[in-house]
Amino acid sequence: MAAFDQSVPLVIKWRDRYRAAARNRGIPAQDIRSDEDIDAMVAATQAAQQAMQEAEVAEKTSKAAQNLGPRAQEIATNAVAQFKK
Repeated sequence: MAAFDQSVPLVIKWRDRYRAAARNRGIPAQDIRSDEDIDAMVAATQAAQQAMQEAEVAEKTSKAAQNLGPRAQEIATNAVAQFKK
């Protein structure tokens, strides 16, 4: 597979282009989200994805700890606590 320059999609200001296209198609300005709104939505989505991944890890760790003896459970619990710091 040929190498792809990762900066190529960054050449065009896509948000600005989509806003211009929306305006040209008659979409009212109040219906077009600001960069701040978009950035907040992206951050919220990323935070939710991160929380889901952490929950999956916690669930897997919990199941693995249940299969261990009491001392091993304590060690695993402490390791998870260190991981979250």
